[in-house]
Amino acid sequence: MKVRVDISPDATMTVIEDGDGNPIAIEFEPLFVGRNSQVTLAYVQVNSDHKAILDRFSLVVSGKTGTITKKSRLITAKAFVDLEDSEKAQSAPKEDEEEGEE
Repeated sequence: MKVRVDISPDATMTVIEDGDGNPIAIEFEPLFVGRNSQVTLAYVQVNSDHKAILDRFSLVVSGKTGTITKKSRLITAKAFVDLEDSEKAQSAPKEDEEEGEE
């Protein structure tokens, strides 16, 4: 499974590292246009090992309450093991694709 997080242009991101240089946290700083506005922090897509999209959403923070919510969910989350056989076959890599190809 791969989880891709694309940072929104409406936020800056800083990676916090430990003393050895290993990343331990991500800090977002939203750029609000108004006191009660909302800002998208990041866009997230979750893919199976066979490149089937399992989930797609954005993380939005409220300037009024500071609450982070998961929005714009375009499809229902579905684990690869729960997919029908036909869906698994469609998401499987083609025979002519190389193993290491992304």
